[in-house]
Amino acid sequence: MPKSASSDLFELILSMSKAEKAAFKIYVRGGDTTQSPMYLKLFDLVEKRKVYNEKKIIQLLKIDPVRFPELKHYLYNLVLKGLNDFHRGQTVNSRLAEYVNIINLLFEKGLFEQCRKQLRKAIALAIKFEKHSFLIELYEFELSLYNATQYSGITKRQINNIDNQVNNSLKILKVSNDYNIATELAFLRTFRQGGVRNKSEAKFIVKLYNESIVNSKVALPLPFDTILTRYSFLFRHYVDLRDFNKAHDLMQKVLKLIESNPHQIPEHPRSYAVAISNTILCLLRLKRYSGFSSQLKKLSEAPAPNQRVRSFIFFKVLSFEMEFCKETGDFVKGITFVEQLENMLSKKRTLNAQTELLLYYYSVIICLGAKNYNRANYFLRKILDGNFSGLRVDVYCFAKILSLIVNFELNNHEYLEYSVKSVYRYLYKRRRLYKLESIILEFIQNEIPRINNLTDQLEAFKKLREKLLKLKRDSFEKEAFDYFDFISWLDSKIENRSFAEVVREKAEAVNGC
Repeated sequence: MPKSASSDLFELILSMSKAEKAAFKIYVRGGDTTQSPMYLKLFDLVEKRKVYNEKKIIQLLKIDPVRFPELKHYLYNLVLKGLNDFHRGQTVNSRLAEYVNIINLLFEKGLFEQCRKQLRKAIALAIKFEKHSFLIELYEFELSLYNATQYSGITKRQINNIDNQVNNSLKILKVSNDYNIATELAFLRTFRQGGVRNKSEAKFIVKLYNESIVNSKVALPLPFDTILTRYSFLFRHYVDLRDFNKAHDLMQKVLKLIESNPHQIPEHPRSYAVAISNTILCLLRLKRYSGFSSQLKKLSEAPAPNQRVRSFIFFKVLSFEMEFCKETGDFVKGITFVEQLENMLSKKRTLNAQTELLLYYYSVIICLGAKNYNRANYFLRKILDGNFSGLRVDVYCFAKILSLIVNFELNNHEYLEYSVKSVYRYLYKRRRLYKLESIILEFIQNEIPRINNLTDQLEAFKKLREKLLKLKRDSFEKEAFDYFDFISWLDSKIENRSFAEVVREKAEAVNGC
């Protein structure tokens, strides 16, 4: 459904930092603090509200409802102009855009020598930061300037040089675009479906990778941001194929590249945060827990010049804290992060749908590990009844299986008898069943009804454990065990110990954490 204009205004003001709000009020008042026009009163009212209620605001403003849409539209555009003014010149792109406007203004006024000086500065800046789309536009200005000054002092060689520079930039932009498309296709598949589950899905990833190798052989010096995009794609390739050692080594190259070019960090703050985040992901998958804390601290202290990067870092740190508790069996500590998530959601903190889904999923496992099964069910309902259609189908599928495990822990046998068939039908329609999912479902459907006592249950769990241990050797099945530690859960039942104790013991054996 399309957003209403009222929610656009509310969300825009809600997204503003304290500094942006203060600057906006100065911007609209022009330094006159006594001035308080109607649109500024509207701004103050919207700013103070946690939930947008248009009728209430109209009442408080004491304005004719017929006039309100016009006032709201005016304020929305004014806020955008104020934000644009506040952030002017803070990035290379915005500085180059200003140069283009100034150059065009001077050109139209016929101040060609001044135009030439600004053009030189702009081209030098674009070359330094490898902004080839701007370079093409700036070289076009230079040709126009040659023409306007009747080619005074200009040689054929200079024009040919511009032609070569433009063609070079076009070739680089083509390679950059190819990497961007390959990366977006790879991430689209992951965002929709999750990890690679079989050979046919792996072929798609390998095909994209092979095509990118062809692109990488182009004899061109790739721009900094294109190199980052290529590394991002290669990282996705290694992760999809479960080669976390190569993925980790790649991220070390990325961090070294960024940190050895400190002037690029303000231009690519999110790329820097993503590189640290990807390093943490690899450490967790490789169970190298000793390096976790230092990298998490590095992520939390990474430069965050805007709300998008700040939100990314905040939620990544939270999700990694939860995942670390999940991996090491510290479910009691994990509950504090679950509470932090709930507190954040109660304040209407904005987060993207995939992050929200993953945080709910980690909350399910943490609550399950802490034996708070009703709370686990609460988060399962958030996932299964939420609006996550078409997003991370893998997480949704495993949430359905976890719903069976949680209700098994609750001795909710009537629910199991009813829902196992429904879950199986859903997963079968997806045609993307891991063997692990099939085995778990068949066990719940066929074996659990035959269990009459603890001895039967013990034997059944031992047989299931043996099947899963064999399955874990399958390269395409390994990822399934990242979603939930089914073997440790079975061990807890077989050995009559808590799930948390078993997970914690295994983590300590691997890493001494």
